Amino acid sequence: CQLDHRIEYNNGGPTSPDNLVTLCQHHHNIKTDKRVHYIMDPITGTIAWLHTDGTYHIDHPTGPLATTNTHWHYGPDPCLADT
Repeated sequence: CQLDHRIEYNNGGPTSPDNLVTLCQHHHNIKTDKRVHYIMDPITGTIAWLHTDGTYHIDHPTGPLATTNTHWHYGPDPCLADT
């Protein structure tokens, strides 16, 4: 993992825990090269990767500490499903 400044250091982003996120080397490199931008749910760690061509990809954390609750809603609303 590599530490990434959510607000870029050269834009005044502090090197502090509330502005740092761990990313794998691949994702850190493509973010640094400005090929993607990401939005992260600070509670679940779910990341929406926004690509320069207008597409996006959603990554959900995995592992024993990962939560299954996402704070973003996408797709059909389960509350509106026929019961």
